Amino acid sequence: MKIAMRIVPNAKAFRVEQTPDGYKVYVRAKAENNKANIALQKGLRKLLGYEVRLIAGAKARNKVLEIEGPEEEVRNALRIAGGTNLKKFGRFGNEVSNQQKKELKKLMEKLKDSIVLVEGKKDQFALEPYVRGRVLQISGGRLRGACEKAAEMGAREAVILTDRDNAGEELARMASDELRSCGINADLDTRKKLMAILRLTFVENFDKKYEEKLKEINEN
Repeated sequence: MKIAMRIVPNAKAFRVEQTPDGYKVYVRAKAENNKANIALQKGLRKLLGYEVRLIAGAKARNKVLEIEGPEEEVRNALRIAGGTNLKKFGRFGNEVSNQQKKELKKLMEKLKDSIVLVEGKKDQFALEPYVRGRVLQISGGRLRGACEKAAEMGAREAVILTDRDNAGEELARMASDELRSCGINADLDTRKKLMAILRLTFVENFDKKYEEKLKEINEN
């Protein structure tokens, strides 16, 4: 999701303030050499647990950021944070962690009982311990065969879990079209949410990122 924020540099502590005009974020860094922008993104990543990128306003006080998390959860987290001193996050950090724990549990339950389409062998090995259904490879000309196999298994839906890079995005689109041609619903939403909450780019790192996220949640 994309969201506009106004940054206030050289503050005493990192905090988020909700105003009638939107969100104002206070950072300790000075507005020089991109320090305030880095502090803004780093602080929001720690607060929300999702990847945050500055996409507009690099040299202005008014910024536009892209946050790779479910919009409802992100807005709720920011609403709770509004006006709270977040230097150590405290109780609010626990609330965000609980939200993410529930969301991650729901996503993993979904993944466990699904047919999952991945790019290659390393991705398959990384996913298989978490999937009770079937993990099928689709790169290297195997897409059509994998979709036909899913249809033979009586699948009504399949989760597409390709890498978050240009090649992975293109393959995800192709897989979605191919699944539909076989009468199977393509689930891209689970991919989007998992990539966001685990800060995952390459599926072969799934187990590592999953364990890191569990550790982060349990420590808060």
